[in-house]
Amino acid sequence: MIERQPSENRAVKQIYTADDVHAAITNGKLVNYYQSRVDTATGHVIGVETLVC
Repeated sequence: MIERQPSENRAVKQIYTADDVHAAITNGKLVNYYQSRVDTATGHVIGVETLVC
């Protein structure tokens, strides 16, 4: 038998997660690490990726 979490609990969890992210942004606790995306055929930068920690 598979138990499913009620949708209300998922919504509450999402709200807590959103609040946690907002607090981290507000408190300067998130750091961005940028990496260029390069076309190997031309060597041109075609975009950028970011890792948020």
